[in-house]
Amino acid sequence: MSWVAPLGGVMIGASTYLLMKDYGEILGISGMIHSTVQSLIKKQKVEVDDWWKVSFLSGMALSSMSAFITGGSFTNSFGVSQPSWQFIATGLLVGVGTRMANGCTSGHMLCGISRLSPRSFVATITFFGVALLTSQIFHTAPIEPIPSPPLSMLTIACLQLPFVLYFVPTGGLPYWHKEIGTGLLGSLFGGGLILTGMVNPSRVLGFMNLPIPTWPFTSHGGIWDPSLLWIIAGGIVPNMIAWRWMKSGRPTFSKLFKVPTRSVIDSRLVMGSVLFGLGWGWSGICPGPAIVATTATGSSLLSWLASFVVGGCLANAFL
Repeated sequence: MSWVAPLGGVMIGASTYLLMKDYGEILGISGMIHSTVQSLIKKQKVEVDDWWKVSFLSGMALSSMSAFITGGSFTNSFGVSQPSWQFIATGLLVGVGTRMANGCTSGHMLCGISRLSPRSFVATITFFGVALLTSQIFHTAPIEPIPSPPLSMLTIACLQLPFVLYFVPTGGLPYWHKEIGTGLLGSLFGGGLILTGMVNPSRVLGFMNLPIPTWPFTSHGGIWDPSLLWIIAGGIVPNMIAWRWMKSGRPTFSKLFKVPTRSVIDSRLVMGSVLFGLGWGWSGICPGPAIVATTATGSSLLSWLASFVVGGCLANAFL
């Protein structure tokens, strides 16, 4: 079904747009995880203003569960055949890198570039460039085309349910309670990751094997998978347009837009992006897809996610 990936791109774009338009919040998955973990370590509790992050991440996990329940063979589409030590190594790299750079593909690429943030442009160019080179050096791109996830029409329909519930008549619960609304948006975002194929590391690594007729992209016979272009088409471009008129107003249910104000481009940003790019280009895994995939595959990606959390704690303590 050729329309599934474009639909996923629209879902990703809608969730990032609505989170900003209604609640004034940036959709940054690594930041949500790192800040929640640090709050638990330092204060043994989640701050009241941070519960929406827990709701959003839980919604992402729920999207994976609904896909698994209705799709049956959903867990077979991830292509996670990497050894355990590689999961641990790349999880640490991504954890340290995203903490140092204050963002990953969602915060910097999806939301930062949409706002024309200079820091996000530098971070994205750095981690994406390093990921491309790393993928070529380790020859991680698949040799054969990756089949689309075997999702039924029922699964695809269920993944649209959060969007419908978000706009139920007479305002609905999302308008009464931030945690409910952000939970639905997290589920919508997770569903978008599933439909675009970004939860499949092999598909991500295939996208990094760009069809450029020069070294190092001609060093082996891996295929190029263009399906992730729908994230750019559905997530970045529409939000770039929307932010132009949105920023002059205020969020629907908040007093202000909580966008990063730091503009300094320093070595910490660059080095963090390099480390993130190394881990991402080696494994094809970044924080958002890892949450969705871990929920469906269980232990096969749990070591990556645990290493990611440990990496963030190490960066916060020593770097």
